[in-house]
Amino acid sequence: MNSAMNYVSIADGLDNAHLRLSIYAAESSRIGIKLIDDIPDQLIRRYHEDWNLTKLKSDMQKHMNFIATTATVRNNLSGYWMIDDWYSDFGAAKEPLKYMTGLIRSTTPDLPAICGFTGNTTYGGSVSGYAQFTANFSSEGCDMIGIYMYPYGTNKAPMTNLPIILQAFKNAGWDSSKTPLVGIPQSYGGLYGYSVPTAAQVRAETAYFCQNGAKHILYYNFNSATNGSTNTGIQQGIVQGLADCQAMW
Repeated sequence: MNSAMNYVSIADGLDNAHLRLSIYAAESSRIGIKLIDDIPDQLIRRYHEDWNLTKLKSDMQKHMNFIATTATVRNNLSGYWMIDDWYSDFGAAKEPLKYMTGLIRSTTPDLPAICGFTGNTTYGGSVSGYAQFTANFSSEGCDMIGIYMYPYGTNKAPMTNLPIILQAFKNAGWDSSKTPLVGIPQSYGGLYGYSVPTAAQVRAETAYFCQNGAKHILYYNFNSATNGSTNTGIQQGIVQGLADCQAMW
């Protein structure tokens, strides 16, 4: 799952529905197209606003029915993005995630439910500080955990916090042999206070994730930022970083 992600609209009858377009960026120059379904994250964000669990369950069922009956999407799907940027009410998404992932496992058992957790906030830089950060995690609710760290910006956590974050997950019951780690390095800049990473920085961060046990790498490709589609330095860092990871894998 080495990829850069962009957006493409897919109408499935839900509000604010879209899927993330994932571009497979292997260490070679070959590019293939896959989709990572972002609807679960959109539903969990709305749940965080209205706390309507009945509606979340109903809409998730509708969405999975759409996936199961729409071959053009199902055949190009590589996984689901479940949650992202949850900064309050820690732990309140754990049970909804279990329900959503249960539906995914029964409908598309070959595709992983990836739970995203931000590593961009320091939480004091301690294992105890990051404990709240892991509160939504469970092996029933997450097939993989995706840690995204964008250190090249204002007041962002350094990559050296990654082992601290992973220890907090271990304390919460995470077993990397059962729930693999997805590393998400910074591969864009010029937006939200982030600087454009150099080739060396992208390569180093990618390799650091793999040195700390990541078995998959994702790169987000924000359209409105300088990214891997437009910047040759980022592209070079991705290729070199993935080559480093391949040597470890």
